Amino acid sequence: MTDDRYDVAILGSGIGGSMLACILARHGVRTLLLEGATHPRFTIGESLIPETGIRLRIIGEKYGVPEIGWIGAFHRLRDNVSSN
Repeated sequence: MTDDRYDVAILGSGIGGSMLACILARHGVRTLLLEGATHPRFTIGESLIPETGIRLRIIGEKYGVPEIGWIGAFHRLRDNVSSN
């Protein structure tokens, strides 16, 4: 029997919801991430400005989730994240 209980449910898998889910899960919080839309969905990744990349790296380092920092840096994203 599986335990389908969660500590937190997050509505929306956008960048904010996804980051929060990653941080909480990394720290042992049983996290459920719910999205009403279908994927893949339209995104505008090229709208990230350099300051956003720096902030993502700071958040990733602060909460022990370096993957968050990879989002804001092309080479880190290319080298560490695949389409899988």
